[in-house]
Amino acid sequence: MNTQPQSGAINTEDQARALRTQDQARAEAAFECVNRVWLGKNTELKKKYSTQCRRLPQLIQQCGLCQTVAFLSSKPTDAAFSGALKDFAEVVATSARDTDTTVETFAKRTRELPVREYQWLSRHALQCASWMKRYAEALLPKEDQNG
Repeated sequence: MNTQPQSGAINTEDQARALRTQDQARAEAAFECVNRVWLGKNTELKKKYSTQCRRLPQLIQQCGLCQTVAFLSSKPTDAAFSGALKDFAEVVATSARDTDTTVETFAKRTRELPVREYQWLSRHALQCASWMKRYAEALLPKEDQNG
């Protein structure tokens, strides 16, 4: 029996992703979401989205994950709020290797998980929010103090 790996078999994208740390997964998912906004043309949306990303960690710490999700959900017609919530749900789910990245599933989980799982999700979400904040600070413009 040959125990040597086949040429090229080790360097697949799936195997590379499996070898990442949890924090690397969070960082990658957050970068992809914030970078999509950065590549967009709408400067006003970039500023408002940046503000929401910068507020996420503080909101989670002060209000809890469930209330933070409810707050962001309360303004479905505001593209910055809905975009930040959609991306936040995607980052949290993707970095936890969850295949369902929808806002509806994420919101339902924050409302219905047992306490121990909710606590884990809250810590994980706070770390994801911190990565989104870091990338928003690095890539996106700040909203005016007046606007």
